[in-house]
Amino acid sequence: MIESPKRRTVLFDHDGGVDDLLSLMMLLAMPHLKLVGVVVTPADCFVGPGTSTSLKILRFFGRLDIEVSQGALHGVNPFPRAWRSHPYPIDALPILNDLEEALPPPVPEPGHEFIARKLREAQEPLTVLITGPVTNLAAALTREPALAAKIEEVVWMGGALRVAGNVRDYEHDGSAEWNAYWDPPATHALWHASEAPITIFPLDATNHVPVTRDFLQRLAR
Repeated sequence: MIESPKRRTVLFDHDGGVDDLLSLMMLLAMPHLKLVGVVVTPADCFVGPGTSTSLKILRFFGRLDIEVSQGALHGVNPFPRAWRSHPYPIDALPILNDLEEALPPPVPEPGHEFIARKLREAQEPLTVLITGPVTNLAAALTREPALAAKIEEVVWMGGALRVAGNVRDYEHDGSAEWNAYWDPPATHALWHASEAPITIFPLDATNHVPVTRDFLQRLAR
């Protein structure tokens, strides 16, 4: 007998890449998940189109009640500018621009303060899902370590443990993964100083996820 998925309340921090925006759509389509907030981190995206596209996806799903915050912190090693431009064409897709309902502005709080407020106000422990760097959560927990008790689990797509990294940069040995490399101090702080339980999906795992035609058809449905 297949067990039903566990119900979770999720706070989502992403950095605007194509995979991140698809992840937002998948979260909104999963009936066992309750999404209570979205942070757009200016790592693998320019924050303007990354935020606009996120809001348009929420509008498409009829979920403009979900608050969106923009990250204001920046990492040590910037992503390539060509990668950061990827949200622009998605933001212009006709299917995301057919609706006339006006988009609300993002909340005035920067991402790390928004995460701290959401954790503070949570009536039940939250799952913090991060598909970009961990900068905002690390900053929130550094300022208020007690907030770790409000986290059921941190689920992070990042790191490379026993495989080569995906960073190809000058004077770098190729061992790092971009979501960790963007802000190594934040990665270190969350990994070593936080008491929040962390589950990571490093390149060791994601390198073996096949994006087949069948997968894309199931995703589309």
